[in-house]
Amino acid sequence: LCSQVQCLDDICGLSGFLFPDSPDQIYRALMAVFMHAGILHLLISTVFHLTILRDTEKLVGWWRVATIYLTSGVGGYLLSSILIPYQPEVGASGAIYGILATQLSELLVNWGIYRRPWLELGKLTVLMVGLFGVGLLP
Repeated sequence: LCSQVQCLDDICGLSGFLFPDSPDQIYRALMAVFMHAGILHLLISTVFHLTILRDTEKLVGWWRVATIYLTSGVGGYLLSSILIPYQPEVGASGAIYGILATQLSELLVNWGIYRRPWLELGKLTVLMVGLFGVGLLP
């Protein structure tokens, strides 16, 4: 994190801390969910939002989707900052995987309702593995 190496002005482009002894920019945990690392990253996020997220919002409502999206996005960002402490992270990957986990749990809970649940599980698995593979690109 930039707060650990005092590089807010140079690398992150943010202002310094109000009190240097205690980091006070808590908004950065939420702001990282809405930033992107390039055109490909923005394009993949936009396609996901216009397809899968839209369908999930129709299914469960905007309030639940917003809660899941923001909670999983901030949680993913904080987990990433714990596991990889000195690398700045941006993007909605945690939020996207939170929505996919929601769809997976919905599929498992309503397994008997689906006509071909194995096909739906396969499509969801291919999507998760594909997004994970794209996330590993440099």
